[in-house]
Amino acid sequence: AGSGEVLVRVQAFSICTVDRGALRGRAHLLRSLLYRGYVTVGRGFAGVVLDVGQGVTDLEMGDEVWGCVSEWCGGAATELLTIRSTRVSKRPRGLAADTAASLPWAGGEALIALRNIAYTPDNCKGKRVAVCGAASGEGCALVQLLSSWGVHVTVVAPRHAALTLKDLGASDFVDIEGNRESGAWSSLEARARRTGPWDAVLACAAAEVPPIALANKPALLKATASRTAFVDLRPGPLITDRLPTPFAIIFATSFYTFRVLRWLVGCGSNTDWLEDRFRLREGLEALAKLVERGTMAPILDKVYLPQEFESALAHACSDDAIGTTVIRFP
Repeated sequence: AGSGEVLVRVQAFSICTVDRGALRGRAHLLRSLLYRGYVTVGRGFAGVVLDVGQGVTDLEMGDEVWGCVSEWCGGAATELLTIRSTRVSKRPRGLAADTAASLPWAGGEALIALRNIAYTPDNCKGKRVAVCGAASGEGCALVQLLSSWGVHVTVVAPRHAALTLKDLGASDFVDIEGNRESGAWSSLEARARRTGPWDAVLACAAAEVPPIALANKPALLKATASRTAFVDLRPGPLITDRLPTPFAIIFATSFYTFRVLRWLVGCGSNTDWLEDRFRLREGLEALAKLVERGTMAPILDKVYLPQEFESALAHACSDDAIGTTVIRFP
């Protein structure tokens, strides 16, 4: 392991719709500027530290850890992963690798969503929040957190997920009735007309959530809700993915220049500045505390082997998934 890095033997990694987006070319320009390897999958992972680089003082060989890998820096689908120590932390004690791998990415997405709507345990008790696509990994994490904070949570998901989501703390369940195109939003609008709009609406990355353009936001949100009260967590195309060739060249040149300037002023060549803090150690440690306090539990859906990757990805991106799909190394 290099300076500031750790070498991890990956035991299991999660897959989700972000991986499908990466395989279809999402973030391809950023990836070409930051990463020289093949496109790999696996956003969250769990494993054991095999080696620590110079300057790493909070981890040592043999530590059981978990972490996140951004979509523009490869993935965790490798048995030996060299990664910056800032993207790894010790996982909660007693948590098996399969279970642990299901939470870092999904839990980080949930924390990011709650930060975007400025919700904390102290200011959201009694509010009404709708979680669309609640059967996804981040949806399950959001339901647990919000319900523990005293929020009235309405979930939108396939019928077979109703019991699980209610066990996690959901107050109301809205069945999408199999209408993939507009069922989620039309069902929510019908519920809003009967029971009133919500303080916030969160759209998670689940197969049954229709395009955001179909949502009638004024009908779903209270008049007092802020502009940031409608949060879309689904991985859409980046602006850099759509740049014509001349503008892509200008962007690449500017990006390289910025990285050189950061290196010259002593900030190093790492790309932590591109990451949300909840996908770095701060978020991982926050998730560990939530798990240890019993506020949040990883929701592991199915476990596959590496040779079953195609089936695993298809399942993770389907209506059948409840929670996070994980691939385990034998």
